[in-house]
Amino acid sequence: MTRGIPLWLRWLLTVAGFGAAAVVLIIVVGGSGNSSDGNAAELLRAGERVRSGVLHDQAPHSSKLHAGVPPAVGFERAIAADVRGRVRRKELAGPTRGVSCTAVDPRRGSRRPYRCTARVGAIRYPFFAVADLRTRRLTWCKFDQIPTGEGAVPLSPRCKR
Repeated sequence: MTRGIPLWLRWLLTVAGFGAAAVVLIIVVGGSGNSSDGNAAELLRAGERVRSGVLHDQAPHSSKLHAGVPPAVGFERAIAADVRGRVRRKELAGPTRGVSCTAVDPRRGSRRPYRCTARVGAIRYPFFAVADLRTRRLTWCKFDQIPTGEGAVPLSPRCKR
C-alpha cells in the first residue's frame, strides 16, 4: 500500500505525526486547569519520558564477528535478529523484510563505520554501526530521528567511529 510513497514523504509524515502528538499533549496539559508551573513541570516530565524511551530504543547492541564473514554481512544478520526481537516485543510493527548495510568510510584502521537500513513492514529504520576488526566485535544502534526539547537524542559513542 505504501510502496508508492517516497521515503522522504514517509519520514515527513512520521515527524508531522510526532509534532501533532506534541501539540495535543500541550493542549491537554494546558487545559487541565493547573498553574503554569504545574504545566511546565508536566511538560518536562513528558519530555523526559520521551527522551528515556528514545535512549532505550537507541541503546547499543553488539555481537561477535565470526571468522570468514564480512562485516556488512555480519551486521545484516545481527541487525535482522535484533529487529525480529523488536517485532516480537511489539516495539516495531510489521514483518521484517530485510536489512542492508554499507561501509561509510573504507579507510584503513580497526574501527570501520557502517550505515544500515532495516525494512520492517513498509518503513525503513536507520542503524549506525561500527565494526571493530581488532576485537572482531560488531556494535550497532537504531537511530530515532525524534526531537526532544533539546533536539535529537544523540547516539552512543559506541556506534560512531
